[in-house]
Amino acid sequence: MAATTLGHLALSDVPDLVRAGGDAGWMGRVGLVLLAFAGIAACSGEPSRATSGTSNQPDCASAEIAGPNGACVAVGVAPDACASGFVSDERGGCEPVLPDDPCAPGTMAIPGEVVCRSVAPCAEGRFGQIPVEQSTQHVDASYSGVGSDGSADHPWTTVQAAIDGAAPGAVIAIAAGQYDEALVIQKQVRLWGVCPDRVTLSAPAASFAVVTIENAGANGTEIHDLAVTGAQNGIAASGSEGIVVDRVHIHDTQSRGLDIEDPLGPTSIAITRSLVEACGVVGIFAGGVDMTLESSVVRDTKTAATDLLSGRAIEIVNDISTGRRGKLAMRGSLLDRNRDVGIFCEGSDAVVEGTLIRDTRAHPNSKQSGRGINVERAPDTP
Repeated sequence: MAATTLGHLALSDVPDLVRAGGDAGWMGRVGLVLLAFAGIAACSGEPSRATSGTSNQPDCASAEIAGPNGACVAVGVAPDACASGFVSDERGGCEPVLPDDPCAPGTMAIPGEVVCRSVAPCAEGRFGQIPVEQSTQHVDASYSGVGSDGSADHPWTTVQAAIDGAAPGAVIAIAAGQYDEALVIQKQVRLWGVCPDRVTLSAPAASFAVVTIENAGANGTEIHDLAVTGAQNGIAASGSEGIVVDRVHIHDTQSRGLDIEDPLGPTSIAITRSLVEACGVVGIFAGGVDMTLESSVVRDTKTAATDLLSGRAIEIVNDISTGRRGKLAMRGSLLDRNRDVGIFCEGSDAVVEGTLIRDTRAHPNSKQSGRGINVERAPDTP
């Protein structure tokens, strides 16, 4: 029998994982889904029923089931076993700790936080608290002097000039401003803005992405403390491993917020403490790559009128040309008010822990779906 699309979905730490979702019919379309503690609420369908007893099964009371050792155990999660950011509801479930009201654009809260906050704080000074090293290249769009050389006194005026002039591994320190350029990164650099509220990378409408990271030469590239927005994709990467996106606000792109694929070679990325909101089609698309998503928020992904599968928060799929399975490790995050599916997993493996998926809505044109998690076997793959 073929393996399932989701090698292991560990939900034991994620009670109340999916809330206010729509059609629950996806359960019938997968080969195997491991739901350790029935952490799905507000879904349609009949309640599960225990199989008829046998002579070697205990006669368990209401709200109990036979455990692996044959003893009756209570259904649900013990009061002291809720994941970080959740509290027991004293009925075998866990409730997320979050602000009472929705966070405003540009602000976020992850499970365990009761106040909406900026993605990253803004420090005083032209370059704030950006790490300064001997090789650091400085960028300031407002610099009107001559002789730009990457120093703090004579900074570059474009980020691409700093990238081109940087030694591998160098920090690119970016002062406040809007930088309208499509960046291409083919060497290891560390882009570092003052803060997302003051530094915005954008790109012309014809550009594939605001930031494109490609090939093994860019292994270990990092992006910190800035905002990304553009007419097409926000951040795209292929053939680069060890990419870090930390405390980044990716928003209002017409296409994918992040497009991470492997046609150029093995690709891996860690997205931490970031906010992806109001992006088009898919918040985060990962094809045949290893991806970690931690302490982040993906919300309000936009739909396309002619694409009835658009609006998804996360798609993790295998690459049909290379055969690589996608791998997702997701912890301590929030997927909120997306469309069609919160997490779409096909031909890939995923572990989701301490995460809340809520208010996934149907596509406005199809009026269907609104699923928290959709797991499928990829055609012609094990």
